[in-house]
Order: sequence, then C-alpha cells, then structure tokens
Amino acid sequence: MGTFPVAIEIGDPTGSRWLEVAALADTGATYTSVEDLSVVRHVAASFVLADGREVQRDIGHAWIRVGERSAITLVVFGEPGAPVLLGAHALEGLRLAADPVGRRLVPAPAFLLTAYLQGARLAREYEGMSLHELGTRMTAVAGGRADRRIEMGTSGSALGSCIMTRSP
Repeated sequence: MGTFPVAIEIGDPTGSRWLEVAALADTGATYTSVEDLSVVRHVAASFVLADGREVQRDIGHAWIRVGERSAITLVVFGEPGAPVLLGAHALEGLRLAADPVGRRLVPAPAFLLTAYLQGARLAREYEGMSLHELGTRMTAVAGGRADRRIEMGTSGSALGSCIMTRSP
C-alpha cells in the first residue's frame, strides 16, 4: 500500500510527557515502531522485516496521539535512526484509516456487529440449557483441555455470565 508522512505524538504510559515526532503511516506494519523512549520495555519478541529477515525487538506500551485522537498501544523499539512507523494496531485503536490516494489519515468506523451477531447466534443455540449443560458444552468448545475452566455467575442468562479463564 505504501507509506506517507504523518505527525504524531508519543506519550509515556501515564500520559504526562509527550514527544512530537514525524512518522510514516504504514498499514503493512503491525505495530508502531519508535526509537528508544523513556517507556518501560515489557518483553522481547520476534518480528519479520520487509526484506524477510527475522529480528528480536523489545515491546512496551505508550500513548499515541494523532490530532484530537489518542490511545494507548503497543510499541516496538526500533534500531537507532530507523524511521518511526505508525502501524495498523495503533491506527485501529485510534479509529483511523490510511487514505493512500490522499496520503492522509481519515476517521474510520469501529465495528461491533460481528461480535453482536456471534453473541446472538450463541444465545439462540444455548437457550434453555442448564448451567451444567452449558459448562459441558463450553468445555468442549475449549477443546476439553484440563487447563481451562468455566466460571458462571448467577445473575442474567447463563450464557451472558460465562467467562473462559485459565486455571491457576
């Protein structure tokens, strides 16, 4: 799709300090890539570069602001001198999309319809089941794995109060 320049601000996790930087909007990049900032690094992960090489990079959380929109997002720490990239994950969090013809960012709608339709389908499928039957079905959905359990509340429908969690 290509890239184009965009002015962004990067903030520390508390949102108290901001740095204005020139970035490249790059929907081909999953995450936003930044130079070394005073942002806590949480973990290292493998990434594939455009030329196919695999590299290890640290990941942290930072605020990203474009115009009036801001969101906390994952950031990947790039090599010194590498361009700052505004990736797809941050763009989605900001509810912005790339307009490659106009070479600008434009507001994008946020969709919940798929989750709503999936929930409605499941509600119809599991309607009338006892909590025991529902727990058995949900365990089967989780692959019957022993490291999963079902927690169910007593308020509302059984389906609405089911939460898949990892066992301690």
